[in-house]
Amino acid sequence: MDGQERHHRRAVQFNLFLDADFATGPVRHKLTLGGARDIFAQAYNGQMSSTMAGTHPGNLHDRHPVIPVYAPDSGNEIAQDSIYTIWILADSLRLGEQWELMLGGTLAQVEDETKTRSVTGGVTRARYDKQKATPAVAFSFKPTRALTAYVSYTEALQQGGVSTASGNAGEIFAPYVGRQTEIGIKATLGGVDAALARFDITQANMMVEDGIASDNGRARHKGWEFSLSGQPLPRLTLWGGFTALEAKVEKAASAATHGKSPQGVPERMTRLFIEYELPFAPGLFVNGGLSHTSKVPVDAANTLYVDSVVVGDIGVRYQHRLRDAGVIWRLNVGNVGGKRYWATRSGMLYSGNPRMVSFSATLDF
Repeated sequence: MDGQERHHRRAVQFNLFLDADFATGPVRHKLTLGGARDIFAQAYNGQMSSTMAGTHPGNLHDRHPVIPVYAPDSGNEIAQDSIYTIWILADSLRLGEQWELMLGGTLAQVEDETKTRSVTGGVTRARYDKQKATPAVAFSFKPTRALTAYVSYTEALQQGGVSTASGNAGEIFAPYVGRQTEIGIKATLGGVDAALARFDITQANMMVEDGIASDNGRARHKGWEFSLSGQPLPRLTLWGGFTALEAKVEKAASAATHGKSPQGVPERMTRLFIEYELPFAPGLFVNGGLSHTSKVPVDAANTLYVDSVVVGDIGVRYQHRLRDAGVIWRLNVGNVGGKRYWATRSGMLYSGNPRMVSFSATLDF
């Protein structure tokens, strides 16, 4: 697929949070109160063209001759302004040395206005302004200092997606409430923090009927996640994790997509990164890592997949003090092997990131 779009984007974020520790009798409290506001504006040309209009299902790497279909660089001009505001109130109650209960809630508001100018000059506006209060609760138990078991339930108002269907391309969907339950164990072993969790997430899913997309579908993401981070040796730091997903579409437009994996969602993801400080050069670190993503469905019926991919990164970090300031220099090479691969999102195909070299400096004073 080939998209011909001109994009202009601007994002501004504000955050303010206050924490307070106090006791009421035998119960210790850690109270959090705060808010955040994200202001997002974008404008783009909505003309899309396709070179894979369903005539070549199957292996992406079969080199069938394809006649490109080029659309002119024109189409609906879409401007979108979004404001996402969230207020959070949470209280963690420590009940002795082993038990802790977290009770909280959020009040989220999404304000969105979209203006569409057609190729003939007609202008249409769509606006929604919705707010929702959602709960959060978590309960944890520490049988030992190094081991914690927990269970949690959260709800969150999430901003709606954008249609990619031909009948209503660019339409912004209303916000929806996502729900998540999680049960897990956290442990500290020899300087390394490890966690194993089982999660269950329900959220909206885009579906297409007669060329018109909507977010009336539902997808459920169940799975396991394992993560670790820490220093098993004095100069060695590692972090990474593994995720196994059982994602299924539970409400779809047709039987062909019901029970399938949502578009763009892999079944397996693995990441492992290591950093080592050279003993003969204090402050000089070398690092590297590998990321693996399993095959990913491109279409809703799961007839077309992008292949699994392994990408490696390497880098160097040097930190020292310059007078009274801390300085950190970083040199990183992403996709060091120059792996050529496909990525997919919302039914669109993208070329994966090529080999990229980046250099940065951070001054802390």
